[in-house]
Amino acid sequence: MGFKPTHTNKHLKKGHLQNLVNQAEEQEQALSTIKSLIPAPINQHVSGVTIKNRIATLLVENQLWATKLRYMTPALKEQISEALQSPIYALQIKVMPFSSAVEKTKPKVKKTPTKVPCEVLYEAAVALDDPELSEILARIATRASSE
Repeated sequence: MGFKPTHTNKHLKKGHLQNLVNQAEEQEQALSTIKSLIPAPINQHVSGVTIKNRIATLLVENQLWATKLRYMTPALKEQISEALQSPIYALQIKVMPFSSAVEKTKPKVKKTPTKVPCEVLYEAAVALDDPELSEILARIATRASSE
């Protein structure tokens, strides 16, 4: 038996996508509430929160901020429970660097040599006694300068 794709309308009718949107909004509200409980500048380094089975997991930029938050965990857990009006049994702190997602999407920039290195390379090619090597270096210098 093969996999049969379902039309998007069926998911919309069942409310699956709306449930995801609702969950995302709830997480955003929880994050905003939790960040307001954490003193600056630590709160600026908290990027996300998930709450599952009464366990809150905070995502933090790096180990430094994670360590500072871990010292605050017992009091913060109580404050979060009160603010969210829901008991939190455990508070976990996990490191998730902000830049990891950004670095993967950066376009690669092609680096082209400036005119001076190309001229130096061409002069070196002309000065060589070996005709094959001289020809190769001259070709590289002219290609690099034309890019």
